[in-house]
Amino acid sequence: MKKMVFCNIAWMNEYRGATKKDMPVHGGSNVSEGWASEAYNFQPYKGTAYGFVYPSGEINLVNLGASPKDDSIDGILVIWVATAPEGGRRIVGWYKNATVYREYRKRPPGSARVQKASNGESYICDYNITAKAKDAFLLSLEKRNFPVPSHEKNAFGNCNVWYGDGKKREGFREDVINYVNHDGVPKRLINKPRTDKNGKNNTGAAWQQGFEKRKAVESAAIKETWNWLKDNGYKVKDVQKDCCGWDLEANLKGERLPLLIEVKGTSGGAPVAELTVNEYSQLIKKGNIGRYRICIVTHADTKKRHLRIFRYNISNDKWVDQEDGRVLVFTERTTATIEMV
Repeated sequence: MKKMVFCNIAWMNEYRGATKKDMPVHGGSNVSEGWASEAYNFQPYKGTAYGFVYPSGEINLVNLGASPKDDSIDGILVIWVATAPEGGRRIVGWYKNATVYREYRKRPPGSARVQKASNGESYICDYNITAKAKDAFLLSLEKRNFPVPSHEKNAFGNCNVWYGDGKKREGFREDVINYVNHDGVPKRLINKPRTDKNGKNNTGAAWQQGFEKRKAVESAAIKETWNWLKDNGYKVKDVQKDCCGWDLEANLKGERLPLLIEVKGTSGGAPVAELTVNEYSQLIKKGNIGRYRICIVTHADTKKRHLRIFRYNISNDKWVDQEDGRVLVFTERTTATIEMV
């Protein structure tokens, strides 16, 4: 089986440097000071991704197939793991065909791998793992739902490096490899027909299943939200096909304007999602923000499904869960479309 290593790091959204909107959390003492070397794990430099994990001592390359005298080893699958805001370790991304070094190495000359801590001091972020940028894949927030065993026999303990070894973990390792091989392909390939050497359509079943699963999760989330609204006296209208920037409209008797309901579903337990440009622009629109609701259904395709409804709180300028007051954090991103002319 392919050699792999699991590396526990702080949780971030993008790992392209610590910013006010993307600070590392759930890490060691340095993270509490506002910086972490792993903050640049998915910020490529000259075609290479430079990753960092803080091991207890050196990374044991012998466990990965190297000799005791080797300073590095190539061809390793590195699985990046972090503790989610709501708890529990999850896979956040991976490097394929990575080079793992026994000891830290200094940042590449010219790379912007410097951070300021809360005490005002600047720290240079070293690295101990590299991969080609094309082999470095970061999962979006809503797809970080693959749990990693912790604090149990033959699993992650207090050390940040785990080799996933032991016969009892063979099934888990196979699941991880399958997860990487099937979820690491860009979305544009999901519905793209592929052909075999005879020219026959050979679209991978795993991709079709992945697409069908997402649709099933979305449908289950809509149904759960619809039922909750009906049970609480709302008259509900489905406007998904209208591309309004929300999925449902809900009125209570006597109200002139409806609530604007955007529904998101996830198969995992983390209440995270991505908004389209249209959805986000409608959410922040002055006339909509007070009526807009974000409904996130976790474990949507199981009996454990749970609906969270977030609304804008004008008093503190935050989006809060109307059930327990937890805050929804927004991370704005810039996208672009390119084409040859």
